[in-house]
Amino acid sequence: MKPSVAALCLLLASASMLASCGSGSTKPAPGMGCALNSDCASGLICTFGLCHSACVVNGDCPTGELCVRSDSVAGDAGNADAATVNVCQLPVELKCVYNSNCMAPLVCARDEQCRNQCQKDVDCVSPQVCTDSKVCALTSQLAPGTNDLPIVTAGQGGAGGSHTTGSGGSGGTAATGTGGGAGAAGKAGASGAGGAAGATGGAGVAACAVPQIQFSNVSQGDSNPTFNSAAAARNK
Repeated sequence: MKPSVAALCLLLASASMLASCGSGSTKPAPGMGCALNSDCASGLICTFGLCHSACVVNGDCPTGELCVRSDSVAGDAGNADAATVNVCQLPVELKCVYNSNCMAPLVCARDEQCRNQCQKDVDCVSPQVCTDSKVCALTSQLAPGTNDLPIVTAGQGGAGGSHTTGSGGSGGTAATGTGGGAGAAGKAGASGAGGAAGATGGAGVAACAVPQIQFSNVSQGDSNPTFNSAAAARNK
């Protein structure tokens, strides 16, 4: 018995659907390259050229990742009311030495991590706070007893204007008079971590009230009428 035309059409349609399901490619997960949000798996945002998980507060991100403000826009990019979105920062986007190592709008902070800039806590993704160096951080990341991040000394030096190291003070002025003392070391610089202490001033030199024109133990040689000048040296 030959199948009907309707049965053949149904069979072909079913085979086509199965083939399309089997050949479909999986969309990129977090950390994979992208150009559009539609290039990423459902629920992910394409920003900094990679797929990211969206977040509202820092707790939405995996442990160790910060929720940062990005330049990516949710919805219609041409809409003036469209808001930028927050994304979970990937480990490959964290470390830096210079601002150019970070993706805009992030900057390289004094702990050599890419962070959002801020003026007040409201500029940061909760519960991050605005530090004294004007970048956002979790309170657990701050140096003990301060409202700022610790300075990393292992790298090539932090980039960005938020952590300039202070210059050392100048050495003290040497004392004058007999047996003058050495100058005191300068104080550490006021800005940043403070520079090294200034060099110690030189030893004092005894002051001479009047020029000495008479000396003891004068040596005298044979007279010579052809000499019209002479020089002498004194030995102690």
